[in-house]
Amino acid sequence: MADHPSSLREKLIAALPFVMPAIGGMFGVFYLNTADGFPIPFLWVGIGILGGWAAGRVLVRVLDR
Repeated sequence: MADHPSSLREKLIAALPFVMPAIGGMFGVFYLNTADGFPIPFLWVGIGILGGWAAGRVLVRVLDR
């Protein structure tokens, strides 16, 4: 099999499902560290991860057209 060079679009489609939840979790940690008085701190990290996952799926669908 010959290796064909992959485009930037194909690389983004492959990486976004893994990168976006990590970025979302990072934003959750950032929000948690800047705000004060939340009773369940890891809830914000989870919300960030789920938001990043959803954003990654949307971006993959847009790029896959």
